[in-house]
Amino acid sequence: WYYVSLRDYLVTTYSTATVLPDFDDVEQISMNQGLYGFLCGVHTNGTLRCAGYNGEAELGIGSTTAPGTSVLVTGFSNAGVDPAVKKVSVGEAFSCALTVAGDVYCWGWNDRGQTGVN
Repeated sequence: WYYVSLRDYLVTTYSTATVLPDFDDVEQISMNQGLYGFLCGVHTNGTLRCAGYNGEAELGIGSTTAPGTSVLVTGFSNAGVDPAVKKVSVGEAFSCALTVAGDVYCWGWNDRGQTGVN
């Protein structure tokens, strides 16, 4: 059993403000600061990128594999609008994204129906 936490993704401890790898043009970000932290950010071009722990599929890549790098989240369907994401919010081990078409997509841990599916 192997996991990559947000701490492992960052590898380095920064003593000054530093742009995170792959998150240099993000206009909105959401971060889980738990034991196995992860973050997701909406880039200025509307794409969504996530990094960190993925043991409950919270990174949105269709598996619980620990990628070790940031990942581009895909699979949003918005009637021809691409890129699609407007906002993102993350919870304990799940994520939700609001698309420019007004649809909400959620993925990850769903033990209490937090992704909107019972």
